[in-house]
Amino acid sequence: MPVDFETIRKDIAIKHNVLLGKDDPILVTVSLNEMVLSHYLDLLSEVYADHSRTLIHSFQAHNEQALIAATKTAEKVVTQATEHVTKEIKKAVQEAVSEAHAVALKQAASLNDDLKRQINDQVATGSETRTARNIAIVAAVVAVIATLFAVFLAMK
Repeated sequence: MPVDFETIRKDIAIKHNVLLGKDDPILVTVSLNEMVLSHYLDLLSEVYADHSRTLIHSFQAHNEQALIAATKTAEKVVTQATEHVTKEIKKAVQEAVSEAHAVALKQAASLNDDLKRQINDQVATGSETRTARNIAIVAAVVAVIATLFAVFLAMK
């Protein structure tokens, strides 16, 4: 915003009771100060813009590096978690397989015992059947002998 010389002349007249002409050296000094300050403000604006761009690029580079580091960390965490979960699942599966194997062995032993009992029962039943058959044969022979003996006695 440019300097308003009329406001300056009016404020000086009211405050100090001094009238300044339009070509007063003080106003020339004010104009010179305004030009110099404007020039330095422009230079400062350029420097500020350069530093801002540099800072933004630095922040972007830092953010990219931080993102890469965070991604690597996340990958490590996910990999470690996956390995841990895999290990725990394998452990649980092995325990379940061991338990199932133990149950299967117990069931097989029980079935084996039942089968042995059934075989023994069948063997015993077979022995009883042979014994009964032999007894029946002996009884039949005795009956035949008794019948022959009775016929022999009756013929006499």
